[in-house]
Amino acid sequence: MPLEPRRLVELQQQAAHAGRTTTFDPSTVEIVRKSCARLPEDKVELTREFYRQLFEMAPQTRVMFAEDMSEQDERLLSAILAGIQAMDRPELVETHLRRWGVVHRRMHGVTDDMYVYVGHSLIRAIHKLFGHLETSVASAWVSVYEWMAAVMIDGAETAESFDRNPVGLIAREQFRHVEELKTAESTNVVPFRRTHGAA
Repeated sequence: MPLEPRRLVELQQQAAHAGRTTTFDPSTVEIVRKSCARLPEDKVELTREFYRQLFEMAPQTRVMFAEDMSEQDERLLSAILAGIQAMDRPELVETHLRRWGVVHRRMHGVTDDMYVYVGHSLIRAIHKLFGHLETSVASAWVSVYEWMAAVMIDGAETAESFDRNPVGLIAREQFRHVEELKTAESTNVVPFRRTHGAA
């Protein structure tokens, strides 16, 4: 599936407002949480299928991961479930999402366009597991993913902006998470992890 530039632009625009205006309609929260009950008993099958879809769609990403994906599957599943659990209080996980965004860009070389592939892969995986995916369910999951991706992109952009101009016109209050972001490279709780190859 070719990259959709429009989707990337939309994600980057959402990133500019990430964490400032994030709210979910209660029906979206309900749809996503109810759909989780339809996942296989072994929920990690969601992330296994996700990576199968990602590596098929964007094979260049395979080198970013270890041969044994077991730990990676669990990490990503935990991140997705944490995001779903926090949909009615997004601020509870947005600091962590920003940290992951910094780690992904600085340590793993994740570019903004990769988030579009990830979004497609997630929806494809859900569709594969459910067999049939109602439009309302797909839209609800897209909303969750785009929120998480936008906050991660915002975290990476914020850290880079601070590095370029730490005492410029941008008020320091806008960078209240910067110290956490700059130490994110030492954290080990990330949904993606490069285990070999260039950083």
